[in-house]
Amino acid sequence: MNFQQLKIIREAARQDYNLTEVANMLFTSQSGVSRHIRELEDELGIEIFVRRGKRLLGMTEPGKALLVMCRTYSE
Repeated sequence: MNFQQLKIIREAARQDYNLTEVANMLFTSQSGVSRHIRELEDELGIEIFVRRGKRLLGMTEPGKALLVMCRTYSE
């Protein structure tokens, strides 16, 4: 887990799970944002987001707990 991944999770929640907007806010590509999320989920062994196909709809309970941690570290 790294700081960039935590920023991406925090921004995804702020941007209503729109990864294109997250990428624009963080000056990176949408595919890079998706890769960071996938790598973090694999590392932690959890799903962070509720998905329908490729769309992010919200956060899972473990994702919500992770978001609290992301907000704590960013303050």
